[in-house]
Amino acid sequence: MLGSIPGFLAVKNPVVPGSVTFTSDGTFTIPDHNNLIIELWGGGGGGGVSSPGDPGGDSDWDGGTLIAGGGGGGGGSTNNSGSGGAGGGAWGGSTNLSGSNGETGSTGNYGGAGGAGANGGAGGGRAGLGGNGNDGTIPGGGGSGACYLAKNISVRGSGGGGGGYCYKKYPSGWYDVGTDIWVAVGWGGAGFNGNVTAGSGVRGRVKITWN
Repeated sequence: MLGSIPGFLAVKNPVVPGSVTFTSDGTFTIPDHNNLIIELWGGGGGGGVSSPGDPGGDSDWDGGTLIAGGGGGGGGSTNNSGSGGAGGGAWGGSTNLSGSNGETGSTGNYGGAGGAGANGGAGGGRAGLGGNGNDGTIPGGGGSGACYLAKNISVRGSGGGGGGYCYKKYPSGWYDVGTDIWVAVGWGGAGFNGNVTAGSGVRGRVKITWN
């Protein structure tokens, strides 16, 4: 065998660059690499109407080593608008960005817009009187609040918060080739469903690139 002859060095397999994007939970097997780049977006929060929307879920790399937080659900109430959902934060990366807060429903006749997901996601736009909210867009945009008129009382929902963003680059040797890493992707929060339906937040994602 060549490897048993003195003076010969073991030949390292060449690195084949690539990337994969997770839009649902799964397992990633570490490939041969010089650099491993991890990017996470949390899920967007759902918009509110007369009751709050659901918060978005956190995205997670390697058991919480990196986290991109989900946005909060937009508030709502019968006579006065609830607050917009808080944007999700991020932890563990060399870059940690928070999503934008959702907009509080206006004193005029429209619901609040959803917050933008950090680094790429857009929130749902405002809904007019009698209108359903709009969903956020991937990755991690928050849904907007809906707005309707009931017994001459305007009910103005607020937008969900956008998901956070986390980035980190690992050098070769940090993770052993062939190691399985659990990847969790944050869900989008559901918008409140009543007389009218608020917009839903959009799922987060996890993107892994190697070179």
